[in-house]
Amino acid sequence: MAFADSVLLAKDKPEDLPDLSWFDGYHSYDEHLDYLDDLSSAFPKNSEVFVAGESLEGREQKGIHIWGKGGKDKNTAILWHG
Repeated sequence: MAFADSVLLAKDKPEDLPDLSWFDGYHSYDEHLDYLDDLSSAFPKNSEVFVAGESLEGREQKGIHIWGKGGKDKNTAILWHG
């Protein structure tokens, strides 16, 4: 697969994809969870939010799994956002 085939082109960007300027400031824990939900909503057929565990404070530690045309089990990677 060519690199260009795997990149989301600007013309193909979903309308409800969160703006990257979101990363320019501080956000609360709840806002981070909302961001994951918004990102998953932008790619409903290619993503899922999951719970990886619990923090010492008892809060759920959530992540997002995003996949491409190859399906959920192809080209796995991890993005740590904290």
